[in-house]
Amino acid sequence: MIQLTAACVSSVDEAKGNTSNLLFSGQILPERNAGLNGAPSVKLEPGASTVAAVFDGMGSEGRKAAYLAASAFRSGGSGLHSTEDMESLYTKIHNDIAAAAAVAEDIGTMSAAAVAAVVEGDALSLASLGACRAYLLRDKALYRLSRASADAAAQSVPPYPGEGPALGVNAVAPFTVKGTLLPGDQLLLCTGWLSAAVDEREILNAMLESTAPGNALQRLARRAGAGRGDIAAVLLKAEAAE
Repeated sequence: MIQLTAACVSSVDEAKGNTSNLLFSGQILPERNAGLNGAPSVKLEPGASTVAAVFDGMGSEGRKAAYLAASAFRSGGSGLHSTEDMESLYTKIHNDIAAAAAVAEDIGTMSAAAVAAVVEGDALSLASLGACRAYLLRDKALYRLSRASADAAAQSVPPYPGEGPALGVNAVAPFTVKGTLLPGDQLLLCTGWLSAAVDEREILNAMLESTAPGNALQRLARRAGAGRGDIAAVLLKAEAAE
């Protein structure tokens, strides 16, 4: 059995504001927020069911789209047990965002990328759509688990944040992954702005060299800096339960 330590970070681009959101330990950020002070962390009960997610809003109403997505995950988190459950929730979120845009007569001005993980025991279910990324650190190697990241391996240049399918615009199924977390594994969920600003070697080193998930996220947020976009990330670290 594994025990997870989870941490999250959210830093705001002062020039552009915050259009990202996240789900961490059952909590989300307000629609309009100034990010987080530091990188709060929590040690979870061994074997406890855990849902974590990151959302990157796009368009002039991107923060609203990200908040709608985060709210839906907070409400439906207890019912998520598989990639199929997440696919259904992604469809609902897509419809919610599209409906909100239609009511506001702002179709195309609000959408969101998303990446989410459910961990039950040591079983991992992951779903991603758009430019949000997921990385697994195992045995000192970093693996891409999200479609945008996987496609980037075949291209030499990563997709620009904000490109690709998005909830509220493209009614497509998320890219899904099923697997098992092992003691020592670390799972990073992040907005595309973080991975655009920090290359994979730096991500790997931050996760390997930091003693705690919160320290790794603070290091990555400082390295990403301001001026390119707001950053949100959740990091889960698996250890053998005592």
